[in-house]
This record gives sequence, C-alpha cells and structure tokens, in this order.
Amino acid sequence: MKQYHILILILVLIAITGIILNVNKNEEVNKDSTTEVDIVEVGDFVIIDGGEPMVLLEGEKESYRLKIKSLDEFESNVKLRINNPVRGIKIDFDKSQYHIPKNGETEITIILENYDHYGLGVHNITLVAESNSNKHAIVKTLDVIAKGDVIIEIEGYEFHPNILTIKKGVSITWINKDDVIHTVTETDLYFRSGNIGAQSAFRQEFTELGTYGYYCEPHTYMLGKITVIE
Repeated sequence: MKQYHILILILVLIAITGIILNVNKNEEVNKDSTTEVDIVEVGDFVIIDGGEPMVLLEGEKESYRLKIKSLDEFESNVKLRINNPVRGIKIDFDKSQYHIPKNGETEITIILENYDHYGLGVHNITLVAESNSNKHAIVKTLDVIAKGDVIIEIEGYEFHPNILTIKKGVSITWINKDDVIHTVTETDLYFRSGNIGAQSAFRQEFTELGTYGYYCEPHTYMLGKITVIE
C-alpha cells in the first residue's frame, strides 16, 4: 500500500511539472508574438538623395548611398525595392529592411553590378521605399559605361541601346536586325554608314572625346547618342 501511495505522488508531481512547463512555454510564445505586431506609425519619412546620377563601369561593381529621414516623429521599419529591374544589372541593398529612428535618419546602401552587355547604356531606375503606412519613390539615372567594344542592335526601328557612354578607343558595331534598310548617320557627318541591309553591320571606332548624335536617314525619328570619355 505504501508503494502505491508513492507511485500516486510521483504521478501527481509529473502532472504538475507538465502544467508549469506548458504555462512557461505559452508565456514565451506570447512574449515573442508581441515582436511581430505591426508598429503603429505616426508621421512620415522622406528619401534624401544627393541628385548625382549613378555611374557604373562595364563588368564592375559599385555602391551608392542615400538616406531616409523621419518626419513628424515617424519611427518604423522601411523596406526598399527596385520597381523596374534592368537586364544585365544586379541591384541589391545592404539590408533587407531599415529601421528609421524617431526624428532621426538612416543611411541606405545600394549595390550595383553589371554582369553582361545588355546592361550597357542609360537607364532610369525607380527606387521604392515602403513602411506599413507610407510609400515613396524616386527615379535615379544609371549610366553603365562601356570599356570594350560594343554591339548596338537595330531592331523594331530603334537603336538598342540608343544612349551610350564609352571609353576612348572603343569601337561600336551596329547590326541591322530589321528587314528594311537603315543608316547610322552622325549629325555633323563625323561618320556615315551608308545603307545597312538586313543582317548587315557597320563599325566605327571612337578616338576623340565628345558627344556624337546620330540618326537613321530613311527614318529620321530613329535617334541615338554616343558620349566618349577618357
């Protein structure tokens, strides 16, 4: 009989211990869940940008910085994204989200990398910053500069890319992918391709610094521009 009472006592102690553990576990879960509750936001924020264009060399990586500033006691987390990804350009941020302190500001780092020739040329990048209750966007110009020889495709009655910055000494080859004749004619006749038939090409080397506007003679609305830098 004594052994029976001891067994009952052990079972009771085990049951009480289990109840205590479950209570503690529930308290921890509830405590953790409070961290997931959305912050109640007041005020707003603003993106502070120096205004300079972003410049990236072909095949290289570069970082650019801007700031997000609290307005009217705003304090919350802000996530950033690129609204219009560019082929040939990888765009990342140094964090997945940023905490903006009340009446303070936080620095944002944008990481750019060109990984193939499709990214060459000038692009408008829309940067979107969004918190729980607020969203703002800015448009940044990204100029990806060619260091080596370049191919510009003529397709759909357009030059791709139509605006391009290159290093001195680079050669450009225009390839006509349309079924009609096009030309590549510099505005001041510094260079002139003559007729370029379907699947034919024209090549020009650039050895002098400057900006060269060009167009297609049969289709004068087709415009392009080359800027040569040191």
